Amino acid sequence: MADPSINEGTPRHAGHMASAGSAPAAAPAPRPTRVRAAGSGGSSSEAPRPIDSATAASLDTIEAGAGAVVATRDNAADAAEAAIASRHASGAQKRMSAKRRPRVERAEEDVQVNPAVIAAIAVAAVAVIALIAFLVSRALSSAPVPEDPNVPDEPAIERTSVTSDESLEYDGYTYGFRQDPSGAYALIRTAESGEPLSLMQLSGTPVEIVLYDGAFVIPENLANGTWDIMAYSLADGSMGSQLVNAEGNPVTGEGAIATAALDGTDLVLELEGGGSQRVPLVF
Repeated sequence: MADPSINEGTPRHAGHMASAGSAPAAAPAPRPTRVRAAGSGGSSSEAPRPIDSATAASLDTIEAGAGAVVATRDNAADAAEAAIASRHASGAQKRMSAKRRPRVERAEEDVQVNPAVIAAIAVAAVAVIALIAFLVSRALSSAPVPEDPNVPDEPAIERTSVTSDESLEYDGYTYGFRQDPSGAYALIRTAESGEPLSLMQLSGTPVEIVLYDGAFVIPENLANGTWDIMAYSLADGSMGSQLVNAEGNPVTGEGAIATAALDGTDLVLELEGGGSQRVPLVF
């Protein structure tokens, strides 16, 4: 019984169209397309209606050798393997191994530094260091040095002399002589601002005021024709007294003193009428 799905006038394969010893078969005619009428409720077993030759000639067909493969039950497994192999090949082309990737090197810019800038920075750094050292040194030198209370103050070692009608500047004060209305003389001290202060009364007429190692030595002529030497230590509460020799006796002499002057550690007295006397101030 013939297959109803195939037109009897069109053979399925070219080999069916010729028998043994017949002429070569012609190219197979296009396979008729099954057409189902829209809205028809026929079953799939119904035979398709044939189309005319004009409609069949207008259809595009795939020629033999064009590479199209029709999947059937017989070659379904091969088609699946071919699809998987094609997909893997496509992925391999997209991925590139690390060895075949082009090398991309990072371009590093060469930093160019101007030597003049470096020199200027070095000079500025040296100047800053020198300034800091100067400020530290000045701060240390200007810092007050604490005084040790256990060390006694050393007397000023100054030696000079002036005549009785002159004044002597020492330690911020002015020293000199003043004669009161009765004719008596006194050693006075005057501050920069303030009234004169009497330090010591004299018995005779002063000839010289001598500063010797923090003390005043005052030779004077007495009214009885003799002379002596008074001494006054520059200290608070000090009182004047006669100068004594190594034996503890007052230093006196006959006559009148004309001048007095320091000669090392001795006081040299020049007497009126001639003669001189050397008085040691250190025993």
